[in-house]
Amino acid sequence: MGHRERVRQAVEAPVGEADKLLAELENADAETRLSILISGWGRGLAAGLEELALAVDELQRQELSTVPPLTSPAPAPTRPSRPSSTENRSAQADLADASEGQLADEARRSRGATADMRQETEEAKRELEP
Repeated sequence: MGHRERVRQAVEAPVGEADKLLAELENADAETRLSILISGWGRGLAAGLEELALAVDELQRQELSTVPPLTSPAPAPTRPSRPSSTENRSAQADLADASEGQLADEARRSRGATADMRQETEEAKRELEP
């Protein structure tokens, strides 16, 4: 039986019981009938959610068992050292008094560093792909 069928049956069983009880209580007031109906649907939805949770757990177990174990850890990519936060603050202070030419040079350097980081990221992604 598939997951969808199991969820459908889990919902239908309590709802069906509530319907049977309602049929037996022909003279019950509207509040009692509504309470029984809501209770049946509530129990049905809870049972359906439980079946969904079981199916998700089963899928996760299958996924974990199908993932091949790593034979050796991937080598850590070498990263250039980054300036510390104090170096960053002093560089920012220097730029506050910089001329347009210095700012343009810093912008070029920053774009180059950003491009290098993007390239490193892409290379790391390729290394991790199966």
